[in-house]
Amino acid sequence: MNMDLLSIVIPTYNNSKFLDYLLELQLPIIEKYKIKLYICDNKCTDNTSEVITKWSKKYPFIDCRINDIHLSVQKNIEQAINLPSSKYVWLLGDRYYIPDGTIKYVLDSLNTEPSKDLLIVNLENLINNTPSFNYDNSEVLLSDLGHLMTCIAVSIINIKAIKKLKFKDYYDSAFPHFCTLFEYLNSNNFNALWVSEFSVKAISHPNLNRKNWSHDERALSLGAKDWVTSVFSLSSDYSYDSKIKCIKKFGVLSKLFTFRGIVLMRMRGNLTYSTYKKYSREISLVVNYSEVIVVLMSVFPRSILKFLYALLSIMPKKITQKIGFVNGNE
Repeated sequence: MNMDLLSIVIPTYNNSKFLDYLLELQLPIIEKYKIKLYICDNKCTDNTSEVITKWSKKYPFIDCRINDIHLSVQKNIEQAINLPSSKYVWLLGDRYYIPDGTIKYVLDSLNTEPSKDLLIVNLENLINNTPSFNYDNSEVLLSDLGHLMTCIAVSIINIKAIKKLKFKDYYDSAFPHFCTLFEYLNSNNFNALWVSEFSVKAISHPNLNRKNWSHDERALSLGAKDWVTSVFSLSSDYSYDSKIKCIKKFGVLSKLFTFRGIVLMRMRGNLTYSTYKKYSREISLVVNYSEVIVVLMSVFPRSILKFLYALLSIMPKKITQKIGFVNGNE
């Protein structure tokens, strides 16, 4: 039975419209493969309960748990991932969905090789230069895929590993799932399968725009300071080199610290000279180019920058590539 093999978990808070759309997309696929779905309602104050009730009437394999009190993001993730009793747990979140082909592959893989501790799938096919591989070395995994594994939706974890995750050590971290998982991998023998060919997908609602944290002041506080702090909080068993590789790759994957990302950060008013000074140490670690570029960008007139950005956006890709301004690296 697939319900005994794999469960999907969605922690959610006041995101009912996106949750409604996610369930519309995901539930028919889950029903097809007979997988149980857990929803962890973090004491929502919107109409989340009504959305869940609506879908539960049609799909009886939904199990909703409502927290007695509103928990921190870190504690809610811990609460959610410990709800199922199946052999593997997929912590999806409410911003992503799993395509049919990805679920089928994961189920086939877990049935074929049931001793896996961890299975990692791609995100929007963003990682295309790291072929599928069986990892048993946490240092190499951190260097190769640590930046991807900041997304909670890409990891399918064996329940035996989940029971050993020490979330309490990372209640103050902005990336608790990432930190606890890599601490576990560092101190235990493991077998992790990376699958590059299959992805989870971000939800794109036809009528709703959900503001991303990378578009406001958190782009630097979370994307630079908290990210760097989280990686360096990992065990000293991980080398400085592997940590730096992980940090810099996140800057590219998140599209925050590419040249174009820095331009957008300045245009939105999130990068100023004062914010650069505040996060200069972390910025120097996360960018892959001269820090002088960030300094210059932090004082560049925004009105002129918006004009140049519009101009560059319509120029041929072969030209913009030469200066590191590539459409898609936003």
